Amino acid sequence: MKSSAILFSLLGLLCFSWGCDDSGGSKDPDAQCQGTQCGGDTDTVFDIVADVEGNDTTTVADTQVDTAPDLVPDLPNCGSPCVTGSTCCENAIGGFECFDLDSDASNCGACGTTCESGACCGAACGAVGVDLLCCDSHWTDVKASGEHCGQCGTSCGANGLCLDSACVPEFVFESTGLSTGTATIPAGGSVAFTNGTLTDTHQALFDDVALGSTEVLAPGAQQLLTFPTAGGYSFRCGVHPTRLVEAGLVIVQ
Repeated sequence: MKSSAILFSLLGLLCFSWGCDDSGGSKDPDAQCQGTQCGGDTDTVFDIVADVEGNDTTTVADTQVDTAPDLVPDLPNCGSPCVTGSTCCENAIGGFECFDLDSDASNCGACGTTCESGACCGAACGAVGVDLLCCDSHWTDVKASGEHCGQCGTSCGANGLCLDSACVPEFVFESTGLSTGTATIPAGGSVAFTNGTLTDTHQALFDDVALGSTEVLAPGAQQLLTFPTAGGYSFRCGVHPTRLVEAGLVIVQ
């Protein structure tokens, strides 16, 4: 019995000295032996030594620290990879879940960032209101946005602007002429006249003397006119009356 115990001790020493066989049969002299497996992190190695005084053997547990880095880092466990655009974050009950950091109010822009306002848009906290909405992942003032006028997705087009959440046709006096020649509105609707030049003054002067004209507009200035009656209303620039490129028509239906 003593000879068997000594044999097991020798086998344990060989295992510790020569390392472990991996699946390919090679040996790593730096690896620790744990049964038939190489250890990682903190390993417990069981050495069988002979009890010289008796016929039994004694199992001794030696704790050894493996300083080699793990091949796979510890990652949050969401069960499966999150879809593109979402991130694995800890949820309210201590588990893990995939969240959209662009829109989740409890993980806005980063895991654990909570919006006190209760709303997240484009990874930024904000407060949804009558005039402030989340459109295309951006906080948007729908009272003045030409792309989202009054509500998300309502565009005023290239020749319109948004005033008080409503689209209004716009004539812009530019250095090369008017931005558009014609605008169509319902009776009672309005049209904006804007001086888009840097140095010149402009004025919309209507052929209908009853309608009159706008003020003389300084660079950057804008004026709104309302048309209560159906009809066609032509105008030209009162400052440059001979410039045909600065003549336009408002159609009121």
